Amino acid sequence: MLLLPVASLVLGLRTFDTGINNFACCSLQDQNVRSIVARKVQAVPGRHLVLVRDTRFNPTDFEMVYNEPDSDAAQIVWARRLSAERDRLLTTHFADRVLWEFEWLPGPDPSYRLQRIR
Repeated sequence: MLLLPVASLVLGLRTFDTGINNFACCSLQDQNVRSIVARKVQAVPGRHLVLVRDTRFNPTDFEMVYNEPDSDAAQIVWARRLSAERDRLLTTHFADRVLWEFEWLPGPDPSYRLQRIR
């Protein structure tokens, strides 16, 4: 399975490009949005909970929500907004943390909104 991609790379052949969502995957790899957001969040003292709101503008090949094995001890915990009740349970469990909301915005470049809630 690797023969064709490797041969294309070595021989300098053009690769098949569907044009679907290429701007998001390629530019996100360069910008590493999650690392940028993490640095902004960590600039505020304390431990943090970042709630990620899913929208139709989410890049398809990029995941913001993943955590260290011990979430309770992590500096930042990333979670999806689910429902008012489930969000309330989560924010109660992590009540000692600075609470943030992240969401993707429309646009040709990956753009987002990061807002401190409490």
